[in-house]
Amino acid sequence: MILVLIALLSAMQAPQPPQGTPGGIEGTVCEVLTCVPISGARITVSVIGSPANRRTAVTNIGGTFRFLQLQPGRYGLRLEADDYTA
Repeated sequence: MILVLIALLSAMQAPQPPQGTPGGIEGTVCEVLTCVPISGARITVSVIGSPANRRTAVTNIGGTFRFLQLQPGRYGLRLEADDYTA
């Protein structure tokens, strides 16, 4: 069993955009101990309280993903990757 780490980059470091301005979430999915990138991981983002309104991205060979044009709000992330557990 290998644990997985998600590093949320710009969403955690950027200042909050003005209300009504779309933003984004991007990051890297990697193994916890070695931080070897995990390609092909599926990341789903949805507005908390509205799971029907969701979007999915797949990590590239470097383990990175990006969601653009997200409206201001609170979001939950879900990660799935073959042969990994979160």
